[in-house]
Parts: sequence; C-alpha cells; structure tokens
Amino acid sequence: MKKKEIRRQKHRLKCLLQKWVEPLGMGAWRRALYFYYEDDVERFKGELGEVLFRTTASWPYEWIDIEVNVPLMVDIPDGELEEYFIHELMHGLLNEMRENDIKHEDRVCTNLARAFRWVRKYAVDRGTDEEAS
Repeated sequence: MKKKEIRRQKHRLKCLLQKWVEPLGMGAWRRALYFYYEDDVERFKGELGEVLFRTTASWPYEWIDIEVNVPLMVDIPDGELEEYFIHELMHGLLNEMRENDIKHEDRVCTNLARAFRWVRKYAVDRGTDEEAS
C-alpha cells in the first residue's frame, strides 16, 4: 500500500470517529485506533475469514480500542464503512451485557448502527442537523 492511500484510509476513520463519538455519548471515553497493514493482517483472520476490525472495550473504565485492517478498507464504500465503524463503537456501549458469547451483542450492535445512521439521515432530511449523512 502506498503512503498516500494509507493516509486516505486513516483519514476516513478519523472523520467517522469525530462524527460519531459525541452523538453516541462516548465523548469522555478513552478511544484509540490502531492501524495494521499488509505485514500484520494475520491477526484479522479467524474462523469466519478476514475481518475489518477487532475491538476491545472496558465499559467500567470507559475505554475502547479498535484495531483496523487497513488493506481491507480500501474497497469498502463510505456508507458501509460508517455502518461497520458505528457497529464497533456499539461494542463499547453494549459490552457490559455480553453473556457467554458475542453473537447476541454483535446482532444488537449491527441493528443499532443502522438505526443511528437512519436517525441522523432523518434529521438531516428534515433540516434539524447541520451535517449531511
């Protein structure tokens, strides 16, 4: 990957972080994005194949670390990337409700990510939000 493309992908995620952290009530959280490139993508391979993000969160201490598989981001359209990224932020908020496995939490994260995007789009369409979706 060329440096210019890496900078572009990092910028995409940093913009999403800035866009969503406050509306989701995570402004006081300690947040970190860790970017991984071609040499480090083995960490993103699992039983379901290669994943875009790996997230670790601590709800009692309000911190979230998101590891990013940068090469996988390149072909993902902005809208999809936004939904996937909000999904990861939801893990921070829902982590305290995790029981035996992550399946239920994962589904709820996906549904909430979609809902938040729809609500923001609705607000923009009605002229009650200054930002386009």
